[in-house]
Amino acid sequence: MKRRATSFGSDDDAPAIGGPKRKSEADLDITPMIDVTFLLLIFFMVTSTMQQSQENLPVAEHGVGVQSRETFVVSILAPRSLGSPPTVRVAGGEELSGTGGPTDLDEGRHERIRELVGGARQEGKSRVIIRADRDVPYGFIDKVMRAVSEVEGMAFSFEVKDRRK
Repeated sequence: MKRRATSFGSDDDAPAIGGPKRKSEADLDITPMIDVTFLLLIFFMVTSTMQQSQENLPVAEHGVGVQSRETFVVSILAPRSLGSPPTVRVAGGEELSGTGGPTDLDEGRHERIRELVGGARQEGKSRVIIRADRDVPYGFIDKVMRAVSEVEGMAFSFEVKDRRK
């Protein structure tokens, strides 16, 4: 009997009919799953909006007046140049300038604000009014609030001006 050669190998390699079957190894190809994951990641990164780190104070809807006799005023002036920190002016006209970024309150100014507010507390003042320019980043105002709140017995309020019509 003549043997016929096939393109898939010889007849000797073929399993006998009814003989044991080969176990096929199941390979899981995860490449499409990785592709879909990256596409979703890119989609969400492109369509999401990033929250800005520097916010301005929200617009006040209601407010209560404060007696000026019992208050100590801390004014925060907008930065004089781009990237520089705001200037803090306290009651009495003392200006506290600093170094660093637009939201940096250095340790020296932090301590000086606490000293001045503590001195006002000893003079019988019980409230601090924080007045800030519109262009002052909220992060800086927050740091000034923290310095003021470290003095026991002092409450603070924000000064809000109505918008010009």
